[in-house]
Amino acid sequence: MFGDFQSLKPNPDEHRIQPIGASQLARSATSGKTDPMQGLGQIFPKFAAPSGDDWDQFVKEIGPMVFPERHAAEKLTKNDLSDLRHLATVIHHNLAGLVTSDGSIRDAAAMLRIRYGIEVLSPAAFKILGELDSGIGAITASTRVTLDLEELASGQEQGVRALLTDLGVSVSGQSSHWAADDGRNRACHRYIVLEGPRVIGYLMWPSSFRGSTCDAFIAIDESSACAKDAARLMIVHLTGRAKEQVQRVRLNLAPQQASVREIALEIGFTGTDKTQELNKVSLNGVLVPENWAALRAELLKVSEIGLPKAMPTFRDADQYFELQRPDGQRTQLTTFALETLLSPALICMAGRPGVLVPIQRDYSEHLLDHLDQMQLLPHGKALLYQQRHYLSAPRTLKVFQRGSLMLFYESNKGKGLKAVVAIARVINAYLSSEGAVERADLERSALEPSDLVAIGKSETKAVVVFDNLMKLPHPVPLESLRRFGCGQATQLLTSRPLTPDQIRNILLEGLQHERSAERPDLS
Repeated sequence: MFGDFQSLKPNPDEHRIQPIGASQLARSATSGKTDPMQGLGQIFPKFAAPSGDDWDQFVKEIGPMVFPERHAAEKLTKNDLSDLRHLATVIHHNLAGLVTSDGSIRDAAAMLRIRYGIEVLSPAAFKILGELDSGIGAITASTRVTLDLEELASGQEQGVRALLTDLGVSVSGQSSHWAADDGRNRACHRYIVLEGPRVIGYLMWPSSFRGSTCDAFIAIDESSACAKDAARLMIVHLTGRAKEQVQRVRLNLAPQQASVREIALEIGFTGTDKTQELNKVSLNGVLVPENWAALRAELLKVSEIGLPKAMPTFRDADQYFELQRPDGQRTQLTTFALETLLSPALICMAGRPGVLVPIQRDYSEHLLDHLDQMQLLPHGKALLYQQRHYLSAPRTLKVFQRGSLMLFYESNKGKGLKAVVAIARVINAYLSSEGAVERADLERSALEPSDLVAIGKSETKAVVVFDNLMKLPHPVPLESLRRFGCGQATQLLTSRPLTPDQIRNILLEGLQHERSAERPDLS
C-alpha cells in the first residue's frame, strides 16, 4: 500500500487501472461476498505501474538498493518483483511515499529518500498508543535515518535493560531509579528512541511531580551515529511536556553521556554539585506588564529566583536585571542571559523592537510546530533545535537586530491560518551566499537546497538565527493586524519592523490579556 501524502489528483483516464495490490486482494476474496478491503481500495486514486523499458530500467536502478544479494545473483522472487513494482510506481508517478511492511525496502529508506525524494514508512508509524501526545513522535536525523520516539511497551524492557547495562547502570539501579521493568509503568512516563529495531535511547520521569519539580532519567547509546539527535529528541519531548508555566527539571544522566550533556547545556541546563545531574528552570511564557507580577511570584516560589518588582523599560538586549539568587544574594544578569537561563521565556518590555516575518504553511509547520493536529510523516529536524534559522531576502538583514522579537505571520498559501501564530527572539543575523549555505543551516530552517530559489533571485540570503520560540495561545488574525495598522497586503510580503504599539496589541490579543478602560487600544 502506498500513500499520496500531497493529495495528487489522478489522470481522468486512470479509472481503468487497477490499484496496486488489487490483484492480490482479488485472489484472496471469497466469491459471492463483498470484500471491504476491495471496496476501500476503489476510493483511492489509481496509478499505472511502469512497463516495458521503464520497468526494466527501474529494476536495474532500485533492485541493487533493495535486494542487493538476490539481484546480483539474478534470483529475485515473485514477491521481490512485486515489491519492486510497488516502489517503481511510487517513483514513476512522483508520489510522496510508500507504506510497507517489507523490511528490505525499509532498510533502503535513507538511500531512496536521498536518490528519489520519497518517504518509506512502516504501518507502525501510524499507530496511536494511549492518549494523544502532542510531542514529537519521529524525526529525520542527520544521517537521514528516521528516529522514532515511542512509549515503552510491554516486551521492550529487555532492550532498555541492555542499554542501561552497557552504560554501567547497576541491576538494582535499573529497577529502583530507572523503572526499567514493567512493575512501575503506571507511576512513570517511559519512552524509548528506536533506530530501526534497536533501542538507542531511554527517558523516564514520574507521573506526579514533587511540587513543580520533575526528576527525569535519560540514557543514550553514545556509539550510535544518531546519539546527539536522539538526545535532542528526548530532551525536547521532556521539556515540551511541561504543564506548569514555571517548572524545574532535574536531569539524571547515565554514565558516559557526553552527547546528552552537550545538548542539554546548549538549551539552558546547568550543572549541579552532583556529577551525573543537570538542572534547569523553565519559564514557559511570554512576560508582559499584565502578567509580570503573577509570573514573578511563581518563579520565586519554584526556584527562589527573584525578579524586579516592576518590569523595566527596554533599553537594549544587554541591559542588566538585578536578581535575587536562591542563596539570598543579589546579582545582575543581562536580559539576553536571563532569557536563556529561563528559556523559552520572552521578556517583552515596553519599547522592545520587533519584526513581522511572513512564512508559508509548508515551512511553518516544520519550523514552528504550531499546529495542534497530529502529523503523519516524520518531523523535520529543525524542531529539535533550540536555535533555528529563518532565511530571507538579503535586503531584510537590517531589520533583524540582536534581541529583537520575531512575530511569525502564517500566510494563507497552502491553507495557512492568515494569522500571527508564534513569537521568538533574534540571536544573530548575517548574509550568506547560496552556495555557502551549509546543510546544518538548512536542517535548522526546515528548508531543502531546492527551496532557496523561492527566497528571491539573489544568490545571497539573510540567515536569521532565533530561539525561545513560543506559539501564541490565540493566533492573531489578519483582521486584527489590519486594525493595528500592519495587515495590508504590501506589508505582509516581506519582513518589516513593527511599532511598539503594534507589538503590544498583537501580544495582548495573542495572549488574551484584557485591556482596561485606562489602557485604550493604541493602534
